[in-house]
Amino acid sequence: MLTTSRTALVQATLDEVAALRPTAFRGDDETVLRLLGEYGETSDVAELPWADLPDTYRREDAADLLNLWAWRTNDNGADIMRTLER
Repeated sequence: MLTTSRTALVQATLDEVAALRPTAFRGDDETVLRLLGEYGETSDVAELPWADLPDTYRREDAADLLNLWAWRTNDNGADIMRTLER
């Protein structure tokens, strides 16, 4: 099932985000970019991970993930910010 494999990828991504936090997010963020590629750069990219979040996710990790994605989208996170404001 696609959602199960995505949930595993989301978990791995959140684990990567948590590991990068102490380094001020400097380092290998391959999984962060892989998940963004999985979802694609759509206007609702900030909404897509919520259906795939593992039960044990931390809000801080999810927020930092969206922040990291904002730096990697073509619009510098404008769509992500609009989604979060809604």
